[in-house]
Amino acid sequence: MPRTRKKVFQDLSFQANKAEMTFPNGYSITVLTGRGSATNRENPYELIMNPINQTISDEPIGYLDENGVSQLMKEIQSLRPC
Repeated sequence: MPRTRKKVFQDLSFQANKAEMTFPNGYSITVLTGRGSATNRENPYELIMNPINQTISDEPIGYLDENGVSQLMKEIQSLRPC
């Protein structure tokens, strides 16, 4: 059975300051940028995971760059189905 390529930051589609994605394992993410999110100029993204999985984090993860978002996306996709 061929392996499916894991989704990364470049696969997100932002509408205004928000992108959402649901993975086959049942987890979903919201990535925020801009005012009102835990970001700065060098690390402009915040990731919120649903449902929460304490293996990754039990709260939103802020101050991420594109690589940080991609890494978390890969980790979330590797979790057992929820």
